[in-house]
Amino acid sequence: MKKQTPQSRIVYFAILGVALAFLSAAYGPTATVAQVATPTPTSTVADTSLQIGSTNGILTLAIIITLIIIIPILWNLPFWVKDNQRESQF
Repeated sequence: MKKQTPQSRIVYFAILGVALAFLSAAYGPTATVAQVATPTPTSTVADTSLQIGSTNGILTLAIIITLIIIIPILWNLPFWVKDNQRESQF
């Protein structure tokens, strides 16, 4: 049997991907043309425990994510510098 070249594999996968895209578009959920207008239910009791426009939780989460990313980089930076200096000597 003849061995396939990488280009032929790419063509096969591209054809398969396009076929799957068309099938999912053809048999996927269809949008309704006319929708019935229903009122949105609203609660009668307002939750006043939260301050409107408060970003305290967002700021805290952003600081935690930043520290999770920055601390390992700063921790490993001396080792990376040593490795680069050792590689440049050879």
